Amino acid sequence: MSAKSRRPEPRLARARLGKCVAFVACFVLVLGSIASSCRRQSNVFVIALSDNVKTIDPIGSPSVDAASERVRSLMFNSLVKKDEKFDYVPEVASKIDRSEDGLTFTFTLRDGVTFHDGRPFTSADAKYTLDTVLASTFAKAASFFEGVGANRKAYVKSIEAPDAHTLVIRLNSPWTGLLANLVAIAMIPKDSYESQKTHPLGTGPFKFKSYDQSQQVVDMEAFPKYWDGPPQIAILRARVISDSNALQAELQSGRVDIAPLPTSLSPDSIKGLSSNPNLNVRQFDGSNLNLLTFNTTEPPLDNVKVRQAIAYAINRGGVLGLYAGANLSLRSGDGEEAFGRSGLSRSRR
Repeated sequence: MSAKSRRPEPRLARARLGKCVAFVACFVLVLGSIASSCRRQSNVFVIALSDNVKTIDPIGSPSVDAASERVRSLMFNSLVKKDEKFDYVPEVASKIDRSEDGLTFTFTLRDGVTFHDGRPFTSADAKYTLDTVLASTFAKAASFFEGVGANRKAYVKSIEAPDAHTLVIRLNSPWTGLLANLVAIAMIPKDSYESQKTHPLGTGPFKFKSYDQSQQVVDMEAFPKYWDGPPQIAILRARVISDSNALQAELQSGRVDIAPLPTSLSPDSIKGLSSNPNLNVRQFDGSNLNLLTFNTTEPPLDNVKVRQAIAYAINRGGVLGLYAGANLSLRSGDGEEAFGRSGLSRSRR
């Protein structure tokens, strides 16, 4: 079956944001842009999310959801991040060295990175974070292993912290997925896992203030000592607005400043909002995939001929037409910007 990559994905913002949302590639970069170039009359900046924030725990969730990850990325940093070109680059690491045999990764940590409570970020914290994840049954731990049950094997052999600014990860065998999986691991202070469940504490641009789970509102405040420069937004509020009509009304009224990846809005709704002179709509190439998969263990779908017949019968053009040109039909599970896809630069294969 083919996959459909959402392309482009819309972001809706109040017109006063100007160029802040003109070049966005991921959620946290939106805020980096706003923080560096936008001045606001109000000290509260409101972000609308389409899906519920299921947890504020940065690493210990039994499942992973997009809304929680977006909130997490505002309060935490990882050793590695994806830039706007989907390349893996250092975040709270300043340098990454890989041995020739591909078995050893050495991370040099940035100077001047502190947690929100003032503690300096060191390799002991990074080691504690990764050791905690790898010893757990958390959702984010699964990708660091291959196989299941008795056949489950760890990709990571050991994690070492030879000095305060150096972290060494040794692998059992070459593994191309290390950097990709480190992106999702938020760095937390040593011995802080339990407290993170109710009071997240990281090194990110915003500090945790409050979480109203019943109202689905997360409030954060600027961290003035953020290593990459203090945000110019004093208070950041993430609100979950899953109803399409409600989201449109909030955007039109100005009670919401930005709606990144508004999955509840139809192409027609986005087109209508585009006509509002007080709103800016920005689109960019995305990496989300919508998949239709088969249970190939049960008849008749265990028959490859049946699956091929269904694949041939799909009106791909008609399906894509419903999205008004905002999607692209693929012949595999990898989007055009997927890491390792043929045709990319060697550094990203």
